[in-house]
Amino acid sequence: MKELNWQHLAYFIKVVECESLTKAAAQLYLSPSTLSKAIAKLERNLRIPLIVKAGREIQITYAGRKLAQRLSQGMTYINDSIREVQEELAQSTDSLSLCSSNLFSTTYFVIPELLKVSKDQYPNTAINYTEVLSQEVVMGIMDGSYDLACLTGEEFDLATPGLKTFRLLKERLGILVPIDHPLAHFDAITFQQIQGETFFRTYDSEHLRKLAMEKYGRSTGDIHYTDISIRHKVMNDASIISLVQSGFGISLTTKSASRTYPQVKYLEVRDMELYRETYLIYKAKAQLSSAAKDFIQLFSQRQGSFFEPITH
Repeated sequence: MKELNWQHLAYFIKVVECESLTKAAAQLYLSPSTLSKAIAKLERNLRIPLIVKAGREIQITYAGRKLAQRLSQGMTYINDSIREVQEELAQSTDSLSLCSSNLFSTTYFVIPELLKVSKDQYPNTAINYTEVLSQEVVMGIMDGSYDLACLTGEEFDLATPGLKTFRLLKERLGILVPIDHPLAHFDAITFQQIQGETFFRTYDSEHLRKLAMEKYGRSTGDIHYTDISIRHKVMNDASIISLVQSGFGISLTTKSASRTYPQVKYLEVRDMELYRETYLIYKAKAQLSSAAKDFIQLFSQRQGSFFEPITH
């Protein structure tokens, strides 16, 4: 007997079920002639008469009905076996879905650390990670597309109803300048030294405006928060760093995001503390998997400690 075509066996089961080549072909999205040829080929391979044609009608032979019955039993056994293995696998390897925005410091530093620590602690947990636009993250959490997400505090409203959060990381922000910029001669600067500079607008730059207003907004001196020229709206750290390298302006960023780029220099601002905070977020009333609950518990107990290598 030649090697069987399992698809043709499934076709035959459908023909017996419908008692008609035409009806079976329609349900299988095949033409009647294609289905007829497949059944004829199956008969030749099996050397068993399966159907008898009488004009447009067909009759299933005794051997054909008996074979179809056995095949149906076999298909049921195969489907049950697949389902049992899938259920067993689900019990031994729990899973969760995690997403984040495409902010460079999050995707390049935070997410890899999260995945590494989680894998070390729970090696059998499967984590499905997706990178999306920041405005899609909270939406995806609330509609159940994702179990958990990572976002910086400037990318969402912490007071969003129905959302639970805890801080994973708090990183100091500094000023990034080209290596040949006059300020690059310093390791730390003051707010006054960046007056008149052109900034790239980022989520963090609004921080700068608020803090400058609090510190200098009512000052009678020559330092004013309105002297900060913020333009060139850019939201991704990697793009910001590339543009700073090219001399188009300066920007706020984290030290970790800039350390692999030799053509830029990170400067601390001595008289103004600026931070970027990264949060783990999830839906308050979601029916979370055990893997998601373990993930939350793991990192809520270890906030910041596993990120030490990237925050120095």
